[in-house]
Amino acid sequence: MKKLVIGLCYLALIAGGVFAQANFTARPGALINSADFGVKMGAVNPYIGIDIAWVTVSFNESYDYNFIYPSYSGAAFQTISKETYEMNGNAILFVPHAGLKIYFNDEFITGKTIPYLRGGFFMSIPSVSVDWKETDENWYYENGVLVDYDPWEDSGELEDEELELVEDILSFWGLEIGFGAEYFFSDNFSLGGEFGMRMLFNDVKASGDDEWSSGQQGSSYYEHQTEAWEDEVSATFKLTYAVLTLNYHF
Repeated sequence: MKKLVIGLCYLALIAGGVFAQANFTARPGALINSADFGVKMGAVNPYIGIDIAWVTVSFNESYDYNFIYPSYSGAAFQTISKETYEMNGNAILFVPHAGLKIYFNDEFITGKTIPYLRGGFFMSIPSVSVDWKETDENWYYENGVLVDYDPWEDSGELEDEELELVEDILSFWGLEIGFGAEYFFSDNFSLGGEFGMRMLFNDVKASGDDEWSSGQQGSSYYEHQTEAWEDEVSATFKLTYAVLTLNYHF
């Protein structure tokens, strides 16, 4: 459905560009659909555009452990442990959008104010990378003297199901509908205002399975266990918006 909508709008722009007037619209301060290119074919104006967002997330956790205990020999032992866990994630969200603006008339001349209706579709395409690092350090003391030091470290990147889950969380699609008007200061430049509503949708699914067995198969002591789980979270976010638009008509 998403590819079909974007494809139809793209074909409309290509076909219309042969005999129609191109235009550029900017919406200062808009988080989504901040700018787009379109073509006017009479009162009908299909358009396409893309927004790009960068997301950076860091998570740090540490755990300190100090244990003092005596021994039967009378010596005093002490263990000090420190565990740390770090995770750093980076994501780039490409948010293409496409839609249709329909003017109430097609008299695009200086001094005219022309109202319009606009509807559009957008979706996010995330590119995600997440790396992690885990350390565990242990100091062993006897009567206050360090007798052993045992460090451990591991690191890597999220892969497969874990990375796919993060990408699913950042993947959304949405619809918007708005009403506005443009005042033409000249035949090529207009200033507009628009009010409307945006709706964002997201659906995240996670599943897994596990299998466990003990003993020899066929014996009376054989145990076998399987389990499977599946989670699904759906979210819808609706908000109104009001923006100014700067429009240049080539």
